Amino acid sequence: MGLDYMKTFKMFLDEFKNIKNKEILYKKDLKKYAYLIIFLIQIKNGCRVGEAVDGVLWFYENRNKINWNDTVVGWAKIEKLKKEEYRKITLPRAITKRDLERIEPILKELKNVKKPSIRLSNWLKRHYGINTHSLRYAFITYHAEMNTPAQIIAKMTGHKNLNYIVHYTQQRVADKMLLNTPEPEE
Repeated sequence: MGLDYMKTFKMFLDEFKNIKNKEILYKKDLKKYAYLIIFLIQIKNGCRVGEAVDGVLWFYENRNKINWNDTVVGWAKIEKLKKEEYRKITLPRAITKRDLERIEPILKELKNVKKPSIRLSNWLKRHYGINTHSLRYAFITYHAEMNTPAQIIAKMTGHKNLNYIVHYTQQRVADKMLLNTPEPEE
């Protein structure tokens, strides 16, 4: 049916914490650590993977100006818009300044790649069998199931056209209702 927001968030968070508490000896482990940070940002904010990359770069570049005792809020350029607009991105609480500093080599690498979102999408598909856009829709579904109005979900995700949110959330509700429609006892 789709990804469960909480289960997926927790899975990434558990793997992130597991790596965070170890000495990172290999580049593949550092890459996984960095990519999990990006996917945690993506699922937490319901953003596109490119926006999550933009957000993690913003957090890294502004790490010395951030008040790490509060909810950490940054900015990411909204993809798919002709004019340049930015949206708020919040950093999951588990991610610290030290985490961002540890992944600096991967962030520098991603900054120099023409389309980092393709690299991340391929990695996520290869390692977890998940499409990065599924993380965005897990966020949308979670909020729809919490009865968050579609207009608010659209504001949080940067959707300009409410029809996408309405269509997707209505389809999810219709599918769920169809699966759970009771039958009379025989």
